[in-house]
Amino acid sequence: MTALFVPAPAQAASSDACASGFDAGNSWEFAWTIVPPRNCTGQMDGNDGADWYAVNVPPGSLSARLDVNVCPTSSWDPDVRLYFATSTQLLLVQGPGTLKASSVNGSGQCDRVSATLSTTDAAQGGRWYIHVYVFSGAGAYSMAVVS
Repeated sequence: MTALFVPAPAQAASSDACASGFDAGNSWEFAWTIVPPRNCTGQMDGNDGADWYAVNVPPGSLSARLDVNVCPTSSWDPDVRLYFATSTQLLLVQGPGTLKASSVNGSGQCDRVSATLSTTDAAQGGRWYIHVYVFSGAGAYSMAVVS
């Protein structure tokens, strides 16, 4: 069976430097595609409690690891989750895939997640989803993404 690879959609304008001046999206369906390595900033407030980013893994990859570090610029509390959806899950629109890692450190602390795909998932290809969300407060954050 040949896997189908579906690119993530484009977004509407906002003020998120991780998304090059566009909003990163409030759900996995509207995740903003980024290419690691990437260092950038994001912003969340009462109207925008989640930012979603996507990192594509092409079919035939030998391995795939992703490291994400999210740090608030003040004493609010963003948390982060890392998912992976295989190309089959993307084709069947089965959500953001499987939760691979999460971090829920306290206010003012950085959250770091890392995961490595199985050989089978890497070979099939798919998409990492990074979900940065507000636990408490609001503000700006910096994010570093390395593959």
